[in-house]
Amino acid sequence: MFRFLLITHGNLGQSLVECVEKNLQKKYNNLIDIISLNSSDIDVSKKELDAYVNKNKDCEIIILTDLYGASSSNIVKKHTSQENIYAISGLNLPMLMKAVTFKTNDIQTMVDEIIKCGNKSIINFL
Repeated sequence: MFRFLLITHGNLGQSLVECVEKNLQKKYNNLIDIISLNSSDIDVSKKELDAYVNKNKDCEIIILTDLYGASSSNIVKKHTSQENIYAISGLNLPMLMKAVTFKTNDIQTMVDEIIKCGNKSIINFL
C-alpha cells in the first residue's frame, strides 16, 4: 500500500480530494494526506513535510504537487533521493482518481500509471 501526499497552494488539495470522494462515493482520508501552502512562511510547510516523511519512513510515499518549479515542488526536492519517496508534479483530478483506484503493489507501475493518466486527461476537444 502506498501513501499519497498532496502538496498544493491554497485549498486545491482539499478540493481535489473532495471531488474524488464525491465522484467515487468513498472516503480516502486513510490514504491521502495534504499539506496546503497557505502560509507566507515556507519554512512552516518544509517542517510539516519533514515531519510527515519522518513519520512515514516505513511507507512508500507518492507526493503529488500542483506546479513544478513552485514552492509546492521545491520543498520536495531534498526528499527525492530517499528510496521510499516518489514525486510527481502537475496534479489534476484524473491523476488523483487513478492514484486511489489503480491496484498494484509495484510503486514504479503506480507512478507511471498516474503520469500516463494525467497526460491523457489533457485534451483539446474544440
